[in-house]
Amino acid sequence: MTKLLRITTMIACVLMFAIVVGQIYMWEGRRLGQQEFARQVIDLERRIKEIELQLQDEQEQRVDYFVYKILDCESGRKHHNIWGDNGLSYGIAQFQEPTFYEMAQKAGLQNPNWHNQHQQILLLKWAIWQGIADKHWRRCWRQVS
Repeated sequence: MTKLLRITTMIACVLMFAIVVGQIYMWEGRRLGQQEFARQVIDLERRIKEIELQLQDEQEQRVDYFVYKILDCESGRKHHNIWGDNGLSYGIAQFQEPTFYEMAQKAGLQNPNWHNQHQQILLLKWAIWQGIADKHWRRCWRQVS
């Protein structure tokens, strides 16, 4: 072989080696890029779940605040022998009997009892979540919201 042919062959080999090494680096970079992207997606999904839990907690706190304020307005947060609306409404949330049982059925409440303080609070909370509390506790709702 002539010297020129050997140099050309060596250059071709070096170029082929550089191309192969370049391809390997590109594949590895792509693989690392995909791994980094997957890691970022997992981090974002985790952050979204954290934010959703935080929002849910804030919504529950807001509902609890409305419940507290409405109960304070309606009955002073007292339950036993608290009658209103000329004897039509009873208890801590001042439910009228037909309204209580209608809501209890819609909410799927088992064994509803109009005189049960905890069930009145539960149905008030349910009504707030359903967006209908403003229709049943008009005066107090306006004061609270």
